[in-house]
Amino acid sequence: MKRIMLSAVLSAFVVVFCLTGASAAGYNVTYLTTPAGFKSPKLMAINAFGVIAGTAQDNSGHTYAFVWERDGSVRELAMPAGYISCGIHDMNGLGQCAGYATDILGNGHAIAWDKDGTPRDLGALDGVYSVARSINAHGQIAGWSGAEDGSVHAMIWDMAGNVTDLGQAQGWGWSRAQGINDYGQVAGAFGDSTLSAFKLTGSSVKILGTRIDPGNSEAIALNSCGDAIVALSGLGKTPVLWKESGPNVPLDGLDSDIVFAWSINDADQVVGWRQLPSGIPPFPANHAIVWDSIGRATDINPAGMTSSIAYDINNNGRIVGTCSNGVNNYAVVWTPVPEPSCCLATGLGLLVLWMRKRRN
Repeated sequence: MKRIMLSAVLSAFVVVFCLTGASAAGYNVTYLTTPAGFKSPKLMAINAFGVIAGTAQDNSGHTYAFVWERDGSVRELAMPAGYISCGIHDMNGLGQCAGYATDILGNGHAIAWDKDGTPRDLGALDGVYSVARSINAHGQIAGWSGAEDGSVHAMIWDMAGNVTDLGQAQGWGWSRAQGINDYGQVAGAFGDSTLSAFKLTGSSVKILGTRIDPGNSEAIALNSCGDAIVALSGLGKTPVLWKESGPNVPLDGLDSDIVFAWSINDADQVVGWRQLPSGIPPFPANHAIVWDSIGRATDINPAGMTSSIAYDINNNGRIVGTCSNGVNNYAVVWTPVPEPSCCLATGLGLLVLWMRKRRN
C-alpha cells in the first residue's frame, strides 16, 4: 500500500510537471467582452486586484471609458459634462482612474474618476488643455497642462482638488510629468531645445537622460522602486530601463528598429510594442512585447492576430492591451503561465509534506 501510494504521488507529480512544462514561459491569452454597441476596445490599465480599465468607440468614433471587473462584468464610466469623448490612461488599486476628455471642438482636459465612476474635471492652466497620465495609490495624479503662451507645464493633481504646477516650481520652460509612484516620485521630461528625462523626489531633481544619451529623452513610466522607462528620440534608438541601483538596461526590439516601452511593474518587467520591420506583411503592424528585468524581450502577439499592443502590466505579471486580426479589434489579457521550475518546486514540496505525514 505504501509503495502504491508513493508511486501514485510521484506519477501525479510527473504528469503535472509535464503538462505545465508544455507552455513554460508563455502566456494564456483571454479576450474580454466588448461593450454592447461599441467597437475597437483597448485595455489601458490593470491594477493589483485584476480590475481593468480601458476604452471603446461608438459608431460615430467617439471614445468612452469602461471598467472590466474581475467577474467579467463591464461598466461604463460617466462621460464628464460638456465633453463628447473620454479615455483612461491609468488606474490605481482603489479603482480610481486618470485620463482625459475632449469637447466638440477637440479641446481636452485631464479627468479623474472616483471608484464609483464619478468624473472630476481637473482643469487646465488658462483653460487651454491638460492630460492626466498616471495615478498612484494615494490618488495623486501626474500629467501636464498647456498655457496661453504656448508653454507646457508638468502638473500634479489629487482627488481633493489640490494642484501643483511642477514646471513653474522648478523654473522649467517646457515640461510634462508621465508617471508618479506610490512614494510620490515623479518622472517625465523638461527642457527647451533639448528634452531631458527627469525623476523628481521631493524637491530634488535627478537628470536621467544625460546618463544614457545626449539627445532628447523622456521618462515614460516609473515603478515603486524608483526605476523608470526612458524613451530616446531617433530611429534605431531603443528605450532604456533606467535603474536606481545598477546599470541601465537597453530594451531592444528583437529585429525591430521602432520600439515603444509603455509600462513597468515593481519587478522591472516592462511592456510595450514593436513595429515589424519592412518586408514582413502586413506592414506596418505592431507586435506586443514584454521585457524581463535584464532586458530579454519576448514577442507575445497572440496566435491568429496580425497586430497587438501591450499597454500595462501589474505586479502579478498580467498584461493588458489590444489586438487585431486585420478585421476586428479585441480587448486582450495575457496571463503568465508558471515556469516548470515553479511546478517542480511545488511538486517536490507536496512530496516532502506527504512523506513527513507518513512518518508521523
